[in-house]
Amino acid sequence: MENKEENELDRIIREIEDFEKKVAVPEIEKPLYDNRSNMSVAEFSKINKPLRVGLRHLHRAWSAAVDGFPKEAKRARDLGMSEIKEARLLLDESLRSKK
Repeated sequence: MENKEENELDRIIREIEDFEKKVAVPEIEKPLYDNRSNMSVAEFSKINKPLRVGLRHLHRAWSAAVDGFPKEAKRARDLGMSEIKEARLLLDESLRSKK
């Protein structure tokens, strides 16, 4: 049982690290900061808020997984990914409106 749980926790950790490295930063954070001069403060904040909240949840998920709490890790991972996906939708909408 313990081995199965450790494998699950390792998988969660890899999933979080991959999502942050491959999606959150290059597809959302970098374009957001690259385009901030074309946005109002309110528009930037509207996108940045769910991104930051999502990253905090992902970091919480990573910590919970490292500490051996798979249920909390999954819950925080799911919340984080959901918030970050919302930020992505808002960013895409904002960039489309600038064309």
